[in-house]
Amino acid sequence: MALYLALVVGSWVVPRIPRQLAYFVATCAGVVAFLLAQRSRRNSEANLSVVLGQQPISPPVRISAMLAFCYNARNWVDTLLLGRLSPADLESSIHLEGWEHLESALSEGKGVILVGLHLGNIDVVGQIVAARGIAMTIPVESMRPPALFRRLQRLRQSMGIKTVPVTESPRTLLEALQRNEIVALTCDRNLGDGGVEVRFFGRPTQVSKGPAWLATRSEAPVVMGYGLRRPDNGFDARVLAPLQMRRTGRRQADLQANAQTIMAQAESLIRAHPAQWMMFARLWPEVVRQQRNAQSTHVVPESKRSTSGKGWVRLIR
Repeated sequence: MALYLALVVGSWVVPRIPRQLAYFVATCAGVVAFLLAQRSRRNSEANLSVVLGQQPISPPVRISAMLAFCYNARNWVDTLLLGRLSPADLESSIHLEGWEHLESALSEGKGVILVGLHLGNIDVVGQIVAARGIAMTIPVESMRPPALFRRLQRLRQSMGIKTVPVTESPRTLLEALQRNEIVALTCDRNLGDGGVEVRFFGRPTQVSKGPAWLATRSEAPVVMGYGLRRPDNGFDARVLAPLQMRRTGRRQADLQANAQTIMAQAESLIRAHPAQWMMFARLWPEVVRQQRNAQSTHVVPESKRSTSGKGWVRLIR
């Protein structure tokens, strides 16, 4: 309920103050969240330590993790402004390259699987697809309380994107592809769909099997897109060339191979822009365990531990 109230207040305040001030306040809130949301901070540091090849407590890792919290907070500002943006406003804030890859893929008439990841702000940048008149469906996680989920859905759907619960039958997504529409999914987090094991930054982990599953059960081209935040809080977005998917009819083997292909491209993007990778769920549990063991010599007595960070965790997506 606290998050819902914060969102309601933010929805009223953010559009009424200068946007750069809103981003400044959000950045400060990101630093506070970094300091207080201990579990999410440890997860981010553990993930980034693998990306950067350094210890979680090293300055480069901790600085990148703090920046990720700040970027995430700015993303909330963008989300709160979605309902007030026109397609022209959206276009003016995004420098987009590679649109021809999406148009070419759609021209095949088999739909398109648009793969994103928690890099930059895919939620806002992805709106440009709907703003240009192309039907797009996105599976989303439910949130509590329901009032919060409904408010976020209204914002996400403001440009015409269709959202469906992530637990809904995959038939909905397959039907959208059959209508030559776009289905957009993220690939770098396991959303409870059983997951698929891949090698990611040289280590085994489980990620969402959704994009690879759709690729093996359809003939839709698979393209990856991302949008990186610029210093002026606009975005540099890009749609990459279609990935080569394996479709031999051996579904489990195809699923594994396709997931690995997708994550290999995601890895190259994250490696180039680690501070904009907002992954606050742990991907490599053994790294988190090593991190805790390394910090065990600096245990704070239970009576002195802060619990004030719990409310921030739900703000971190």
